[in-house]
Amino acid sequence: MQFLCTQAEIKKTQQAIENIASDEANLEAKIDKKKAELERNQKRLETLQSVRYCTHVGNDFGIFNFLRVS
Repeated sequence: MQFLCTQAEIKKTQQAIENIASDEANLEAKIDKKKAELERNQKRLETLQSVRYCTHVGNDFGIFNFLRVS
């Protein structure tokens, strides 16, 4: 009987290891996705910070002229 319990415990432990490995791979993929998203957002922020409102064109459409600051 002890042998059967040990085999069951080994199988359970192996399954837990497989689940952990799967979870780790999923988390690494999520981290990579978030890093890429962060890089895109940082570049977008830099672009937005380099654009300033220069003048307002006097019309009813609210059109702005933009000046890109280097």
